[in-house]
Amino acid sequence: MNYAKAIKLLYRVENPEIRELERMARRKFKFVVSMQRYSKFNKEEQENAEFLLRAYPDLQIAYLEEEPPRKEGGDPHIFSALIDGHSEFIAETGRRRPKFRIELPGNPILGDGKSDNQNHAIIFYRGEYLQLIDANQDNYLEECLKIRNVLAEFEEYSVSSQSPYAQWGHRDFKNTPVAIVGALEYIFLENIGILGDLAVGKEQTFGTLCARSMAWIGGKLHYGHPDFLNAMYMTTRGGVSKAQKGLHLNEDIYAGMNAFGRGGRIKHTEYYQCGKGRDLGFGTILNFQTKIGTGMGEQMLSREYYYLGTQLPIDRFFTFYYGHPGFRINNMLVILSVQVFILTMVFLGTLKWSLRICQYTETGQYLGGQAGCYNLDHQYLLGVHDRGSFLVLVPSSLPLTYLLELVERGTWKAVFRLAKQFGSLSPLFEVFSTQIYTHSILSNLTFGGARYIAAGRALLCWLRSGYCVD
Repeated sequence: MNYAKAIKLLYRVENPEIRELERMARRKFKFVVSMQRYSKFNKEEQENAEFLLRAYPDLQIAYLEEEPPRKEGGDPHIFSALIDGHSEFIAETGRRRPKFRIELPGNPILGDGKSDNQNHAIIFYRGEYLQLIDANQDNYLEECLKIRNVLAEFEEYSVSSQSPYAQWGHRDFKNTPVAIVGALEYIFLENIGILGDLAVGKEQTFGTLCARSMAWIGGKLHYGHPDFLNAMYMTTRGGVSKAQKGLHLNEDIYAGMNAFGRGGRIKHTEYYQCGKGRDLGFGTILNFQTKIGTGMGEQMLSREYYYLGTQLPIDRFFTFYYGHPGFRINNMLVILSVQVFILTMVFLGTLKWSLRICQYTETGQYLGGQAGCYNLDHQYLLGVHDRGSFLVLVPSSLPLTYLLELVERGTWKAVFRLAKQFGSLSPLFEVFSTQIYTHSILSNLTFGGARYIAAGRALLCWLRSGYCVD
């Protein structure tokens, strides 16, 4: 609800009159919570929801309501309903009478639930722009004050009165419309442990440097829920969420591919960020990476990837490839290269017993008189491999995290964070991450079975009852 406070503050700065203050905020901002199981709440959950509605009367809740079949043996009737704090309270049931109640043709929960939850509530949104955020995200009031600047990124200062399909109106629409404006996510649980720090560092690198560069070269899609959507554009061109079970496991990116394939532009903002809280335990991080990996495997099989891969020009195709599937394929190639290298070393080791190996002095000088010998020294080969890996991998990966921290937080914090990550053996964690990504993609491409994995929102520590010692 900080958006409503921000709109009121901005309105008070320009207009001393406060008579239209509440009406202006309600007209400019609507907050709809999509909670499909609201009608099945128990007493405690119902009391908590009622407390929120009394504290924020403008808060709207969209939920599913089920009625028994009207004929014996028939299917139950499902309605999409909407209530708010101003709805009539029914004392007998302890619930509120819906303001709107729309019958649906069937059960809308066909996929993993999240996309269906968004789709059934999309009919209750009002306005031109839409932001779909998770329940574990929150906005700061300081960030909400930037809403005017963020909405200006859509470049809709003056809307043409001509039809875009008219013969004489094409000049007004020579610039493609902005479909999505990307935003940053700030995971504020980075200080709970080294695993949280590593995971947050990867998210920051992807959400800032990668998103910034991909937006500039035209390869950014829709990844996070803080992104702002041009609702009039998106809802008339494929919708905001895809909900087929399994295939649309990563539902966010399909909205970006829809906009990308239909001529919409996707931008990125550097000055706005939305807070996010997420469980950053070891098992939770690996579950999340498993979900992302299997979702990428399904994306590679989707028709959207086929359309973009066959219709894009070569420059935009490389941008799309190396920004999305190419990164995951690179993880697979890294694991494959390590396995091939180890297998090669095993074969070379077996040759030591059947071939004549060249001999060297303690200082590494070649001893003469060894005609027909083979240079299969393991230490030499491993040294060449280590130096090559260091020269290739470190310059390409170190600036992404170190320079980001250096620019945003200063020299000392950047050096301290880098030293802490190396001191805690963070490369070992990256080995686990790369293996998880590789196994998830390969298993999904081979056997399928992509499904939603609940990452969890619980605390990272549990209290256990102790025992009395006499």
